[in-house]
Amino acid sequence: MKCLYFILLLSIPAVTVAQDTMQSVIGSAGGDFKNETASVSWTIGEVVTETLTTDSYILAQGFHQGNLVVNRIQKELPVNFQIKTYPNPVKDILIIESEDPGFEYQLINVHGRVISNGFIHSSSEEIDFTNLPPGTYFLQVEKHKTHKIIKH
Repeated sequence: MKCLYFILLLSIPAVTVAQDTMQSVIGSAGGDFKNETASVSWTIGEVVTETLTTDSYILAQGFHQGNLVVNRIQKELPVNFQIKTYPNPVKDILIIESEDPGFEYQLINVHGRVISNGFIHSSSEEIDFTNLPPGTYFLQVEKHKTHKIIKH
């Protein structure tokens, strides 16, 4: 008899099924958005428990948290990342050289307006200043490094 009870006790975990619960929230307002690579859902009126910030984004986490996985928000530049920009002052064409291509740039005027942006694919790229009026511009690389560029 004891052997039968022992076998029954050992077999209980094998035949039982654990409860699978979905994360959900009942909120008065909110919504969701899904595409091929990500999904975001939000509600209004929850307590914020943690806030993550970057230069461009703010993520406030509350009680309605799905399975949050952040791989990387921004590209990390190498520690010894260097670029060369010449000629400065520029007349028509600005040349950008880097040993580590594969980064984004923005060309910004003195009023803070983005004039152009792009991606540096190779070790030497050109930016056309021909149609820009003379003045001071700022070349911002990956939102980390800024170079002052003057056009005659």
